[in-house]
Amino acid sequence: MAALFTGLSVIGLMSYLPTVLERVIGLTPWATSQLFALWAGTSFVATMLARRRGFGLHGHRSVVVGLAVSAAGDLALWGLTRSAGVWHLIPGLVVSGVGYGLLNAVIGRLALESVPDRGSTGSGVNNATRYIGSGIGVTLLMAVSRPSVGPAATMVHDPNLALVIGAAIAVLGAVSIATVRDTPQSVVLAAQAQAPND
Repeated sequence: MAALFTGLSVIGLMSYLPTVLERVIGLTPWATSQLFALWAGTSFVATMLARRRGFGLHGHRSVVVGLAVSAAGDLALWGLTRSAGVWHLIPGLVVSGVGYGLLNAVIGRLALESVPDRGSTGSGVNNATRYIGSGIGVTLLMAVSRPSVGPAATMVHDPNLALVIGAAIAVLGAVSIATVRDTPQSVVLAAQAQAPND
């Protein structure tokens, strides 16, 4: 669930957003790449800090907080118009980067811990689910915003709707994951011991 919602909300939106910044706001590809380098750099730093310090967040809580922070970053980007400057974008991208960094710090570990004796399976399912989610997320946001229709002036509200949808998906993911209970490790190990060997 964590990988799916990360792909749907965070990766999907951030894969789509560069097109919006170039076509709606009128940024150059170079300026857009610098903004996303800031987002990626913030994500990297947040991942490293979360792995070293933990901040008291473990397991599901890290995923819930990461998705919630990502949603806040998406909403902070609200107001994408031709008059929106770069400084309007930086706070939202930084906040979203922190959220994605928290997610990156824990999702892979959770995938491996869920199948302790089959690490390659856990890693494969994690990556596949994340990519499936991002593919669906990009498609959904493109369908909602219709970036290829009409002049840029008629597209002002559609990208903002995409931001709201991305944030809503992240919040839905956070709420869904918050309601999931951890299976005690003893139950997992007992089930694996009873399962026939492959």
